[in-house]
Amino acid sequence: VASMATDVRPFRLPTSEWRSNANLRGRKAEIKGFIHESIPEDLQYQIGGASCFSVHDSTNHAVIGNKSKIALVEIPGIKDLDKVGRLKYKILQEITCPNVQDVHWLGNRLLIANSSATVFMHKVGFEKGEEEGSVVAYIHRQLQKSSEEAAIPGKMATTQHINKVCVNPTDLDLFLTLENTNFHIWHAEHKDEPLRTRKCGKNPNTAACWNPHSGNKFMVGGVTRALKLFDLRNFKEEEKNVVWKVKDAHLGAIRAIQWSPYVPHWVATGGEDARIKIWDLRYGQSPVVTLEDHTNSVNSLDWSPDHTEYLISGGSDHTCKVWNLTMAPHYVVASTPQTRTQSSIVGVGFSKKDPLVCYGASSDGGIVTCYLTEPFFKPLIQTKFKEEQQKEKSIERNMFFRNFAQAYNTAYECAIKSYQEKDPFAALALLEMCYERNPIDPEANPLNTPLINPTKIFEEELHQYTYFIPHNFPDHFAARPDDKIIEKIANLKVIIELEVHVAKNDANMLFQFNGMVLNNLKVNPKSVEVALLLKVFHVILPFDYLKALEFGVQVCEIFAKCKGTEYEGHRSIGLFLLGGSIYDGGSNEKKLDMETLATQVAFLYNFTKLLWDEDSIQSDPRKIMEYFDENKPMEVLSSAVNRIYLNLLLQTNNYDRFYLFVEEIHAICEGTDFHKKITKIKLEVSEQFQEWLQETQEQTKRTAKTLKKCVLMLTNLLWNSRALPTNLGTYIPVALSLMTSDLVAAFKEEEAEGKRGIEKKTAEERAEGMVIKIQKFMRKSDAKRVKLEWKKQVDETLLAFKRFEN
Repeated sequence: VASMATDVRPFRLPTSEWRSNANLRGRKAEIKGFIHESIPEDLQYQIGGASCFSVHDSTNHAVIGNKSKIALVEIPGIKDLDKVGRLKYKILQEITCPNVQDVHWLGNRLLIANSSATVFMHKVGFEKGEEEGSVVAYIHRQLQKSSEEAAIPGKMATTQHINKVCVNPTDLDLFLTLENTNFHIWHAEHKDEPLRTRKCGKNPNTAACWNPHSGNKFMVGGVTRALKLFDLRNFKEEEKNVVWKVKDAHLGAIRAIQWSPYVPHWVATGGEDARIKIWDLRYGQSPVVTLEDHTNSVNSLDWSPDHTEYLISGGSDHTCKVWNLTMAPHYVVASTPQTRTQSSIVGVGFSKKDPLVCYGASSDGGIVTCYLTEPFFKPLIQTKFKEEQQKEKSIERNMFFRNFAQAYNTAYECAIKSYQEKDPFAALALLEMCYERNPIDPEANPLNTPLINPTKIFEEELHQYTYFIPHNFPDHFAARPDDKIIEKIANLKVIIELEVHVAKNDANMLFQFNGMVLNNLKVNPKSVEVALLLKVFHVILPFDYLKALEFGVQVCEIFAKCKGTEYEGHRSIGLFLLGGSIYDGGSNEKKLDMETLATQVAFLYNFTKLLWDEDSIQSDPRKIMEYFDENKPMEVLSSAVNRIYLNLLLQTNNYDRFYLFVEEIHAICEGTDFHKKITKIKLEVSEQFQEWLQETQEQTKRTAKTLKKCVLMLTNLLWNSRALPTNLGTYIPVALSLMTSDLVAAFKEEEAEGKRGIEKKTAEERAEGMVIKIQKFMRKSDAKRVKLEWKKQVDETLLAFKRFEN
């Protein structure tokens, strides 16, 4: 869960040391820490006249092609920088192929496109267990036929050139080819014809890229200067399927398109107008950043594989340039001198094995290897801390250089110190550095909706993504920190998050941490202090009582399994959730174990859940009373639940159950505050009960049903009660005698009138039913414990129905 605890310290721009470089003021100069080396001249001669270049996606190998062949080259990595002597470049394999137009190497799939309407797929692998396969040719037959047609005046002539090939990164059997004004989607197993073919412009297309986050989307651009985004899932025969489009993306033909490896809605494009543009697919028709430093066409682009903000580009001005998107207004932070290569750059790429190394290939066959070293990056690292906070700044440096083990340990150490100094916000900011930042809109749906200031939003997101660890950072780029330190950081972060949101009284955020708190408590019941848990419940209970109570049940169940005196303090959680016990205020307060409290809190939750169910309380409150009677523990400790149950009994005129339950509570909580309250209520209800009985007796139209309820209620009270209020103790026997006579008479009268009640029984059968129910009441208590005068009246009532029965 992303933290909502705002760090008040703003991002500080990197130090201005890099701005003093002379080349940014118009003079050529070497940049500190930016080292560039070229391929030896003898190898350069062998692969001269290059037209295309592709860096492998997991090794330090590249492929470069010219008019007659392609060469697979082993290029130096970061470990070769410190070696004495010239760097090692080695041609591993050459493949003959005339007029190579483009190449793309991904996994073990190497695609080669030529100017004869053919694409060749080679399986080339360097990993153990990978086998080289046969070469498969994908011939664009329709293209061959079209090239024989006569040229139409005013229209660019059709050629057999395959301008671009691109393997789908999520499915290596799927690839894209561009020729003239069309694109084709091919599957490796179907060489005779493509799966899909579409026209996407009036002039040739020269650049394309698959979305690495969604294998269904790809973008195309070319001579028409338009950018078009397609989605395979929307393909229909009669539709163009363009889901996003910018008409004049550049002032010249588009030569390069690259999708950000970490942010799904960022795309970089380069064109013959010498500009690089960064597009956010969520926000309309304008780029969010435009990079200008090339003096001629931008021919190739690549994003850094381990830093969201870095790109490399190569152009017809003979230079390779490294860009940092946080370095406005210039953005360019390094550039190879024009003297390094003698011709246009045809391709660039970062090493996917050593991400601080990047390469550029020129049309004369040269390959430039650029090393981005620590001295180069040091003045470019973003910081939130002041100069005197060197230990905190070391976390930022280690995070940037992906020294995660050292960064995590230092972050935890500094966070503990800040936490102990009563600065939870500073501690939380330090721990947040150890977590990835997920893209805000991972499945951006381009709607061409302009926002007020998309560039500002882009800059804010950029600082988040660049300062923190990118989402799904590849494990092979850096060693994973020890699991113990990860667990420590996670536990401490949860504790601090709780304290921060308790201080803010933010119940919504506290609820989001419920799962993490429970997981931590299951591993270590002492991972969150009781005092902090109580503070959490103080905030969340008034906000959403039922949801908080459900969380409380889970916490109590965890503590119920803990044995030992060191867990005695955890009882306060259960007592707090009960909201007051019937034992409170007593001289001999009963000590409740955690297991009992967990059971009581669970009953409180289920009872409250049923009580708050609108259907139950409005349609039939008896469901709630039945649940209480059937599921209650031996003693219901919550004074609130007992009060609610007693109120329900009174509302439904179940006075016998009310008095019997009051006597039950009296017996177990004598001398407590609750005992005093219940005694007072009992006396107040006695007058209400007597009035209700008198009103029932005085009714002129009393049915047998009403009298039956009263007789059973009074019989139950006289037989099973031990301490009725004085007024009821003398009044009820008299009332019972009168109502019994009235009920017998009602049975006879209703039968004579043909009214047999719901049961459709005779008067004798209804009398027999009364005998059974009264005898059931009598079995609950020993006759010896019943007051003599009360026993006598119950016996007379029973005898009256037996006589009627006979």
